[in-house]
Amino acid sequence: MSQPHSPSPRPIPPVSTPEPVPAEDRAIEPSSSSSETSGVPGIPRAFRRGRQLILENEPSIPTHICIKSGRPTYRELEVALRSAKNPLTWFGKRPTLHVGLCRKSFDDYRVAVALTWSVLGIGVLMLVAGLATLSWLTIAVGVIAIGICGVFRATSPVTSPDATEERATVIGASPSYLKKFEEYPELTVE
Repeated sequence: MSQPHSPSPRPIPPVSTPEPVPAEDRAIEPSSSSSETSGVPGIPRAFRRGRQLILENEPSIPTHICIKSGRPTYRELEVALRSAKNPLTWFGKRPTLHVGLCRKSFDDYRVAVALTWSVLGIGVLMLVAGLATLSWLTIAVGVIAIGICGVFRATSPVTSPDATEERATVIGASPSYLKKFEEYPELTVE
């Protein structure tokens, strides 16, 4: 008859923990997409450089004032960051930014969205009709309409030529909005 197996107590090996690196000794590596020094990885940071707004790691920016005019916000919305110069950003999922818009800027945004979808619909219909009838002129008009739609979509209300999930350069914020960065200690000016 066998005896029940009882595990023999084993000593638990000590766990070694790495020594913390003092903050002043930690080098911050430059961003791979730019030559300047980036913020600490994972720490949200927003700052302005001239007329551009630089966002790192999805910071929150003031939404109680309109990003286009600097006036009080009528509506807050989340906009996709697209580049009018890069057709690959015109459609599909893109990094987003939560912004505030005054009444006039919000109305302008709604008109741009309506124009975008209207011109896209017309462009697709023209393209399909041109393909069905083998009319090169109709195909060209359809493709041009789709391109115009993409530019409308990419420029409203702000653009970003280099938006990623970690970093974005926002173009199109008004000078009065950018001046607000001097009033908020959590936002910086470079």
